[in-house]
Amino acid sequence: MKGNKNLVTAIISILVVSLVALMVFIIIGISKFTELGNITSPPTQSNIVLPREIELNLDGVISDIKGNSLYIKSLNNNKVIKVNVVGTTIISDKYNKQIPLSQISVGEIVKLSYTVGSDDLKTLQIHPMSFTYKDLGIKQINIDNKSLTIGTIQYTLDELQVIENPNGNLLLDLDVINEFDDIMVKGLGNNIYSLKIVTGSGFIQLVDLPTDNGRLEINRQRQIPLSTLKNDIIEVQAGIYDIALYLDDYLPLILENVIIEYGQTYQLDAAGIQPLTYQININVINNHQPYELSINGENYGETREAYLQTGDYNLDISSEGFFDYSQSFRVKNNMTLQLILKEIPPPPPPKPEPEPEIILEPEPEFIPEPEIILEAEPEIFVPEIIVPKNPIINLNTSPAGAAVYIDGEYIGSTPVSKELNQGIYKIEFELNGYENYSTSIIVEEEDIQTDYLYVLIPK
Repeated sequence: MKGNKNLVTAIISILVVSLVALMVFIIIGISKFTELGNITSPPTQSNIVLPREIELNLDGVISDIKGNSLYIKSLNNNKVIKVNVVGTTIISDKYNKQIPLSQISVGEIVKLSYTVGSDDLKTLQIHPMSFTYKDLGIKQINIDNKSLTIGTIQYTLDELQVIENPNGNLLLDLDVINEFDDIMVKGLGNNIYSLKIVTGSGFIQLVDLPTDNGRLEINRQRQIPLSTLKNDIIEVQAGIYDIALYLDDYLPLILENVIIEYGQTYQLDAAGIQPLTYQININVINNHQPYELSINGENYGETREAYLQTGDYNLDISSEGFFDYSQSFRVKNNMTLQLILKEIPPPPPPKPEPEPEIILEPEPEFIPEPEIILEAEPEIFVPEIIVPKNPIINLNTSPAGAAVYIDGEYIGSTPVSKELNQGIYKIEFELNGYENYSTSIIVEEEDIQTDYLYVLIPK
């Protein structure tokens, strides 16, 4: 039994040694085969390591869009690159929601990615940190130091890349912005990178104004005195307006639904505006006799009313049997003129010639010398030239101090008294700050009025 045990042990030892030797042989053989294969086998595509694609990211401002091509100015170096939107391009808003290319506009601040060596965009996104402000005006822009103030925050315009007008045209500088332009800006951080005039200004030019005394009314809200205008030009925001032109002493000129476009100058021609006229009633007192009346040299016949514009006029009347009448007057509103003509007195009767008998030469012996120069006739006419005492007329005005003219002759300032003969007199009053007043009074023998008070009208 002991001998069998030794035999089994020997057999197992031999098997273990043989197994180890076999494993060593196999390992050496595999190593040789692999080495040989590396030398003789041709390289395959799987053995080549290709370079990885390089992707670039960029922050910029869109300066132009032509079809599917975008021109973007870099915020880092201000260089402009051209990229294309293709079918695989992902476009999104600032909240990473996908949008069409039509929602991307010039002046937008964007983030984009594309592959080096290709103009095709991989992604295009409205910059998530960008901001937009609308409804701004020129008063918020300081052109000198290139800044924009919104509330209490001041932004710089030094990095401004795009200035666009309402027609989509790019502008060169801020000097083109007008008072009534409606402005939108886009920015990032403390910088404004794009500015767009959303609604621009137009102009109204007044042509052939007969006077500068008046005002222009726009949409019944904006009142513009014409005396404050330069070159008769008014700036407005582009739009549709109701325009009214009011001139002193002229009928209003009303224009409705006037369209004024950006950059357009609308000419408002006032050449056809109608003057305002006033009714002048004329009452001529001349015992109902025919007369001829003229105003500023224009014959009005026997008219009893005339329609005149504001201004100063000269009136003349001629009537047979009456002195010619002239008067100056000013028209500011409807008025009545009371004109009293002074009748020409009849000529005195001819003095009767002495009868021949009175001139007979007396005989010397009967008619002494002194009796030759006797004149009896003057005694007959003395009672006829005796005139009773003339009345004293008292003239006064409210307020007092007006200069008084009787038939064009200055007699003093009110209150004033004057002794007048019987007849018709033209009385005129002049006082600084008050309308000149002209009237006529009749001085008669009986029932004479001696006290007159006239109330002057302020200008």
